[in-house]
Amino acid sequence: MSRKWIALGAVACLFLVALPPGVQAGKYAGEFLLEGVGARALAMGGAYVAVADDATANYWNPAGLSLLRGPEISVTHVSMFDDLASYDALALSMPVGRGFGLGLSWIRMGIDGIPRYGQLQGTSLERTGQAHPEWRSTGQVEGFFDDTEQAYIFSFGKRLDFDVYLGGGLTPVVFPVQLSLGASGKYLSQSLDDKSATGQGIDLGALLRFELTSPAEGASARLITIGFGFQNLGTKLTWDTESDYQDEVTRNMRFGLAFTQEVNTLSSAVILALELDDQYGQEFHYGGEYSYKDMVFLRGGADVGDFTAGAGLKMYMFRLDYAFVGYELGNTHRLSAAVCF
Repeated sequence: MSRKWIALGAVACLFLVALPPGVQAGKYAGEFLLEGVGARALAMGGAYVAVADDATANYWNPAGLSLLRGPEISVTHVSMFDDLASYDALALSMPVGRGFGLGLSWIRMGIDGIPRYGQLQGTSLERTGQAHPEWRSTGQVEGFFDDTEQAYIFSFGKRLDFDVYLGGGLTPVVFPVQLSLGASGKYLSQSLDDKSATGQGIDLGALLRFELTSPAEGASARLITIGFGFQNLGTKLTWDTESDYQDEVTRNMRFGLAFTQEVNTLSSAVILALELDDQYGQEFHYGGEYSYKDMVFLRGGADVGDFTAGAGLKMYMFRLDYAFVGYELGNTHRLSAAVCF
């Protein structure tokens, strides 16, 4: 059996377990929301909840929309598992006031040509014995069907700036602090064979950013950012079956730390990030980025043990990012393009 058909069978199993009773039920509803958005974030191992400061903050942490420098459009396309599945994302974001940003995202994952086999009758003992040999599977494909999952996300983020004073006297140490809060509302839809489902949910996010070095003290600045994200709160998919069966999308909590060292004399910066999420137990993500003159970017990381790497190039208002992500079912190459106004 070819590697392509093995991958297709594995992918099909992941999606089939999400069907309602009478077809097949499971725990993988909304699984496509775990794939992540943006080649930059994925090249950094998905350790992005404390870094998100671009249009993809709609997905990673809506609080990051408060850090936008200007309007941004981001597009991501991925061909997965030997071109058996496609994953696309579009994100629009813009600042609408001091420390306030809005975002809108569309995410789609589709698998075409999933093979359909005939429904088995009786028990495995009856089929393998001599009682009913006609019930045995022929192994022949009887047709094909598709799976399409989509999410529409509307987000906002608000930033509050204040100073923290340490020490007494006439010359206390002053640390500028930024506290950002954000929220997202999402609408989900899924079409699987002749069944469909819809649902809604909420994401919440927060960023706490400390500037450790004042620009007046030297040519470089150091930042520490703490990020929190709560995804899929109350998110359920209701199927169009007689019982209106509901699949609950697994909630996820993200906690991350990021350290940023900016070197003004070289117009470069280094970001190191660590993230922990609890989607399926405690899972760690690590990542880093080096940027030179805000033009050339090199990235690397580990996504729950899988190696990731990537690069980016920014020219004028255009940015192109690439990410390599390792998977057991097949490595993927992800491309993102963005226009920053």
